[in-house]
Amino acid sequence: MNNASSNSHGGSGFSGSVAEIAELEPDATVRTDGLTLSRNVVADSEDRIVTWLETIGVKKSA
Repeated sequence: MNNASSNSHGGSGFSGSVAEIAELEPDATVRTDGLTLSRNVVADSEDRIVTWLETIGVKKSA
């Protein structure tokens, strides 16, 4: 399984979550290029989210 991860946070980013997922799911392909956004900028992050989705191949560029 190859999952893209994103989250919003109050200052901790992924805070070790990616490493913990990799440890708990040793047969999974865990991406390390997830998108993390501060809760303070989520409302204004559409362009950043779209760019990230294009970068990881989930959304095709227009």
